[in-house]
Amino acid sequence: MRPLIHVGVVSLLASGASAAVIGEPKKPYQDRPDDKRCEHREEVNQSPWAYRIELRGTVDGTMTRMPIGYSAFVQGWQPNRSVLIENVGSTDVRNPRIVVNGKRNWSTLEDVVAEAARGYTSPADKARAIWEHQRRQRFHACTWDEECDDVLKVLNVYGYTLCGNEAHLINDLWKAAGLTPRRGYPVGHVVSEVFYDGDYHLLDSDEHVVCLERDNKTIASCTEIVRDHDLVKRTHTYGIGQREDRKTDEFSASLYSYEGERKGDFGNNTGHSMDLSLRPGESIEFRWDHAGKEYSAGTVAETGRPNRDGQEASTSGAASPTTTSATAGSATARTSAPPWPSAARH
Repeated sequence: MRPLIHVGVVSLLASGASAAVIGEPKKPYQDRPDDKRCEHREEVNQSPWAYRIELRGTVDGTMTRMPIGYSAFVQGWQPNRSVLIENVGSTDVRNPRIVVNGKRNWSTLEDVVAEAARGYTSPADKARAIWEHQRRQRFHACTWDEECDDVLKVLNVYGYTLCGNEAHLINDLWKAAGLTPRRGYPVGHVVSEVFYDGDYHLLDSDEHVVCLERDNKTIASCTEIVRDHDLVKRTHTYGIGQREDRKTDEFSASLYSYEGERKGDFGNNTGHSMDLSLRPGESIEFRWDHAGKEYSAGTVAETGRPNRDGQEASTSGAASPTTTSATAGSATARTSAPPWPSAARH
């Protein structure tokens, strides 16, 4: 008997993303009366094997989403709500992968670097490309523990980091690209620098900041910023969604005051991978919604007090993004495509 995979996709309008606050989890999306499943069956005779699911229409989630910046963005619409992969055969399916238009194969650290730095060869270009990739894939929030110090958990599960997490992530990505990072020493903030062209350079993927030196060409190091705070004051901080504000820029500049020795990096923090095997009868579902669950290691703050780092774990669970095409291991594949909502029917 030949092994089979089943992939299910359901369509629904998506609501806006929200930060990982401590409290009631986001409710799962409700089915629409016109939701229906469309199936595709494919026989897989070798490993690896790739097959495609075409999502028709001219409207997608990216074009109806707010620009990604420092804060949580609003997702106006999403043609996929979930992707289900099920092994309905008799042989294990190893390492099923889901890829969207050649992107989002974030199964290993090396896969992430390969996508982020694709087409770039110089250390400077690789460093900048990885920074650009990171600041466009996350927003500023946390789980109140070290879950978000791992690149693959952030990109495949949580989708957010605080500065302390983000400095660890870009540290790992630069290392995986063959670059040399160095930890920064701001006050009340965490950053990593990267070495190329004979010096270190600060690229802050949490606050969306690069500061140019006085030549208006070279990206400055933390040392340069400590000597010249105007390099930050003349730079827009906190991303495209933040209004221009002199006070905010001056605050960001004030974080850089350390004049001591600079050495070391943030170690290696990414130990996770997305490798998995689906045994006969097992399935995995990737969803946009929270399914009524969230993960946080924090506790709900007392009335009138801000949320702080907590001591007890709350409800566990996390959501993963959905996609439109897939790459699977050696098996026979049957896939379900989404119905085509009227907004995408052209």
